[in-house]
Amino acid sequence: MTLLLFGWFLVSLQRGAYRYQFNRFGFVVVGSSLIGLSMSCFMGLQTFGRVWSFFVLTVISVNDAAAYFVGSSIGRTPLIKLSPNKTLEGYLGGAIITVILTALMA
Repeated sequence: MTLLLFGWFLVSLQRGAYRYQFNRFGFVVVGSSLIGLSMSCFMGLQTFGRVWSFFVLTVISVNDAAAYFVGSSIGRTPLIKLSPNKTLEGYLGGAIITVILTALMA
């Protein structure tokens, strides 16, 4: 299947758009690899017990929620131009709350 998709990609290349097409192809390959690797690691965690799988999901969710709430309440300094609603205060607040909660949960 991978070879067929790669062959299709090669056949669909258009003169003058090589850089763009290979850039997009690279994003797809790297993104798919990272998703596959993270799912593999998550499945490996279940070997050690479902509690640790729950722990990882909880920490990620808490970080997301804490960064959102801290950033929306006291955030003023933009973090990056790519996502204008992300703030430095939200990033730091999320990190601090996550570390505290992780220490309490562990």
